[in-house]
Amino acid sequence: MQTLALLALAGALLAAVPGGLPEGLREGMTPADAARAGARAEAAGDYAAAAAFYRGILVDAPNHAGARNAALRVEELDAYADFDWEPYRRYRAIVDRYPELGSEKAEDEARAILERWPTARVAPKAAFWLGNEYREMRRDPAAALPWYRRVVDEYPADPLAPVALDWIGRIHEAAGNLEAAEAAYVEMAQRFPQASPAGRLATLARLGLRARLVAAAWSALTLGLLVFVAVGGWRADVRTAWREGRRRAGLALSIGIPPAAFLWWYDDLWSPSLTAIGVSFAAYGLFTAALASRPHPPAARWTVWLERAVWNFAVPLALLILIVDRFQLWEAFSL
Repeated sequence: MQTLALLALAGALLAAVPGGLPEGLREGMTPADAARAGARAEAAGDYAAAAAFYRGILVDAPNHAGARNAALRVEELDAYADFDWEPYRRYRAIVDRYPELGSEKAEDEARAILERWPTARVAPKAAFWLGNEYREMRRDPAAALPWYRRVVDEYPADPLAPVALDWIGRIHEAAGNLEAAEAAYVEMAQRFPQASPAGRLATLARLGLRARLVAAAWSALTLGLLVFVAVGGWRADVRTAWREGRRRAGLALSIGIPPAAFLWWYDDLWSPSLTAIGVSFAAYGLFTAALASRPHPPAARWTVWLERAVWNFAVPLALLILIVDRFQLWEAFSL
């Protein structure tokens, strides 16, 4: 009943004041009362009444603690007042009632806003929401790309445009499409220089570094296998190599497998990166054991030096870089 009374009061205020905007608070209404009435009017979808209450606070109580919030609400309601607030009203319903609507109905509502009111002020928000829905809730970043691109191409003046372009770059980067990611970041720097975060611009330089590191890792791994064959590692006695390598392999597996198993047991989350680290370095240990158990190891100093450089430094580093690249762990290693 109190809510209905406040909404009725809002309607009376709008009818009594030219233009529908009150000149201040009505007699007997405190700024806190007006703030609550505005919030209730917003919840009921009566944005004209809500703006009237908030303006009353700004006129009669500009120094009140709630004046800042009232100013923000007036600014937003004024910005999305086109089409008599109908697109904004439907967008707010998507956001506020998402658990009730569910993903599919909420998506249908957002698409309806874009189809019926493509020029509405809230249309960029609807397109951006669809991109976020596919990326976050449905775990389908590729399907989010067209919606982010729509924000950039159709609403370039909206503040969400550079954010959408940033997400385009991040999605391509996570998928390993480095050229497409770099193109998105370059476009962001050119079209929205004032909004381009320094961290994302720095990514432009890191993209090239990552690609070079991965290429170098594959080269180092290939070199290691060639050295293994050239120096006769394949001629090692299997049983001797196993005795030499089982301790190294066991140590590598203990570094990766038990923590991964603990995470799976404790959080029901299997860690493929930890598993890959353990298995890869276990295999590396067996290879080095095969080298150590050759019947006739080479006597030349340069050969010994090459083996040590490749198998004690280049190959372990290459394995680490390839695992980091495979499981997108770059940020954790600050690369």
